[in-house]
Amino acid sequence: MDARQFLTLAETLASSAEADPDQPDFEALCRTIIGRAYYGTFLLAREFLDSLGLETRRVPNPHATFEQALRNSGVFTLRRIATDLSGLCSERTKAAYEQWNAEVETIEKVREVLTLARAVRTQLDIIRAGKLSPPLDRAAVADAILAWARENSKPLWRTA
Repeated sequence: MDARQFLTLAETLASSAEADPDQPDFEALCRTIIGRAYYGTFLLAREFLDSLGLETRRVPNPHATFEQALRNSGVFTLRRIATDLSGLCSERTKAAYEQWNAEVETIEKVREVLTLARAVRTQLDIIRAGKLSPPLDRAAVADAILAWARENSKPLWRTA
């Protein structure tokens, strides 16, 4: 499955929410949109780490580990993606677990989350297309992440 499908679904659901904010399940719809937007970007980040030759399938607590790996990659764009991913994760946590928190039940919050998710997707697409300036040295990024993982006893390693 293509992780971008989660983002496409979130966009489709957001269009529905904007078209009819009086629908009976509006609050649940907003929360669902936020969840799908986060998971789409999380999976794109995992795909990026996979593309560096890192094993990501058996990582405990992958949400925090992947965000920290990107943050400690030595690349400004990846640090920015880590910050955005962390923000999306926080919004997803509110949407999924804080039923008392009505902040995530607004179209404004949905728009904010989708804007952030699009930014992450765009930056990862630029990297994947080899259009980052200066060009991304994938081996150096993988080495930096693995050095951080070793120093911090994080369960990341090269694929066989």
